[in-house]
Amino acid sequence: MTVPIPIARIKAFLHEEFGSAVDMHDLDKRPEHERTQSFTSRALAALAVRHLAGFDRDQAAETVIDGCDDYGIDAVAVDDENKHLWLVQAKWSDKGKAGIDEGAAHKLLRGLRLILNNELDLFNDRFQVFADDVREVVGAYSGKITLVLAAAGDAPLSPSVQKIFDDQCDELNLGQKIVDYIRLGAGEFHDIVRRGVAAPEVDIDVLMERGSHLEDPYRAWYGSVPAEVVASWYEEHREQLFSKNIRHSLGVTKINQSLVSTLLAAPEKFWYFNNGITVLCATMERSSRFRGMQGGPVDIRALDASVVNGAQTVASVFAAVQESPERAAEARVLVRLISLENCEPGFAAEITRATNTQNRVVEQDFIALKEEQDRLEGDFLLDLRKKYVVKRGAEAPVPENGCSVGEAALALACAHPDPRYAMRAKRDLELLWEEASYSALFPANIQALKVWRAVLVHRAVIAEIAAGSNKREGRAELLASHGDLIISHLVSRRLGTAALSGSDAEFEAESRKIPGLVADVFALLMRQVDEVTGRRSAISGVFKDDQLCRDVVKAVMNDLDSGKQIPALLDEYLPVTRRPGRRNANAVMLIIDSMALGDGTPLHFEAVTGPERVNLAEWIREDPRRSRATWVNHRSKPLLWEADGGQYSPSGLVKHMLDQVPGKKVKAVQGTTRWKVPGQGTLKDIADKVQLDQAE
Repeated sequence: MTVPIPIARIKAFLHEEFGSAVDMHDLDKRPEHERTQSFTSRALAALAVRHLAGFDRDQAAETVIDGCDDYGIDAVAVDDENKHLWLVQAKWSDKGKAGIDEGAAHKLLRGLRLILNNELDLFNDRFQVFADDVREVVGAYSGKITLVLAAAGDAPLSPSVQKIFDDQCDELNLGQKIVDYIRLGAGEFHDIVRRGVAAPEVDIDVLMERGSHLEDPYRAWYGSVPAEVVASWYEEHREQLFSKNIRHSLGVTKINQSLVSTLLAAPEKFWYFNNGITVLCATMERSSRFRGMQGGPVDIRALDASVVNGAQTVASVFAAVQESPERAAEARVLVRLISLENCEPGFAAEITRATNTQNRVVEQDFIALKEEQDRLEGDFLLDLRKKYVVKRGAEAPVPENGCSVGEAALALACAHPDPRYAMRAKRDLELLWEEASYSALFPANIQALKVWRAVLVHRAVIAEIAAGSNKREGRAELLASHGDLIISHLVSRRLGTAALSGSDAEFEAESRKIPGLVADVFALLMRQVDEVTGRRSAISGVFKDDQLCRDVVKAVMNDLDSGKQIPALLDEYLPVTRRPGRRNANAVMLIIDSMALGDGTPLHFEAVTGPERVNLAEWIREDPRRSRATWVNHRSKPLLWEADGGQYSPSGLVKHMLDQVPGKKVKAVQGTTRWKVPGQGTLKDIADKVQLDQAE
């Protein structure tokens, strides 16, 4: 059989690069030709992850979950910072004729629906390592899922297969793009291999229109660079451009979109409004071009370059150029280009750290200057004997002693008669500081008592939602995550004005209704969401579409006002006792369903790997609270960390801890093997015992 040259090159690269990295132990007893075929397909999935997500070789290899119960998903990659999930299906053919047919498409989409419906326990053990991170992305307002169709063939998707994916994306993307798909064929993979992804070195051309330079103590150039030049860097290199940055570009977040809007609205002013970009490179070479022009452009080739500050600016400039090339062409960006030649060891890390730790002024910082905030701070203290914290960064009071302006804004957004403020808060709390929202939530005559009672009501609603987490699963649990602020809004409206403005006795009487109201609102909201969008839709889409969300809220209020019978949750939304022989839920689900641990059970952290012990030991000694947590029976975030009082998933907390210290960042970690209950073992040990007891 003649193997096409590009396919042969790709195959050789996959074996050379991933031969020792991709796990093949599950196929030890299979024939050699079958193992080889499976390996090549798995390695192709890993290469796709490496290219798209910017993972290194080992991280990419760890994302492969191919095997039994993978539901058409061969690799799962999670960028928890950007809230981006890649689901890869890979097909290999030595003849270069691999493709995605209708059967494979339906199987992949079946896996996607299981993920969107929070039925993660059906996936295999390899997937379970990523389950907590997947839940975080699906539960995030800004979460995005990309289906990656990776095939060692050049034929495009057939019209029927393309229609399958287009129809599914249209169905899921109600108010905001949640799911998209991309195809990587043999041509794309050959380009990836040819560019040397094994040892990526990013070289960029920097055309400075008016460049100035320093030679002492270190060589550097700085000046204005056309936006289209900056965009070309990202278009060619994507996330590899930020390989030495402490974070990637963060996607097109609110801040990024603000940059895009600013650039396109006033491109000639962008240079003045933006802080610019810092680029490090191993060395730089100035072209002879323009050398004779006094005060003219400077053309520089930066070798082994990385943007260490300004990643969001780069991604935003690229987005603006894509949206309106002519308009964006008028913009300029301030760029600092620093060569690391002859620099002392550690200088690059110092620059990266210094340029990324400068304090950023945000809209909330200006709220402290408002007259009504100063008055509320005093009224809280004089009238309520409570503390009201306005300035960002100031220590927040313990809950019973007061609140911050951020918590107050969130509570008032939920208590406002118009649901759009709760929707804005869900999208991004920063939106509440915009003048139109702020003035609606904090009118000049607002009273401290109303603010405090709104906070108490909101806290009670959120606590009641969390307390019910062990009574629901699947889509119902996703509703609790995506719809929590709308539930708080509906409960607040149902309580009425007496809850916030009446006497103490009236407030106490109204507050006692909250548990029952949360249950009623939840059941009615679940029914409305299912009726409006269907039980196969992505629940998050309802709360990202302003009009759809308003319609659902109105329908629930009508049901409450009319006294319509409260529906019971469907059986598929209720926890079930796991039958022997069926794949069990992850450790957290097993522990909660079996009531193996009570609220408040203490846990302590114990490192498993050598790097964890080295990186975390001194950090934990500095503050022993960092190694302690207590158990809360919450299905997605059962650990209450003593260090900051926040709730985390076991894996999420371990990753958060590792992010606080120097060292190689991990993309996945099994947190249930790191957190131990004294005398009972790790969370995984406890779950395994539960599973064994159930089997008996």
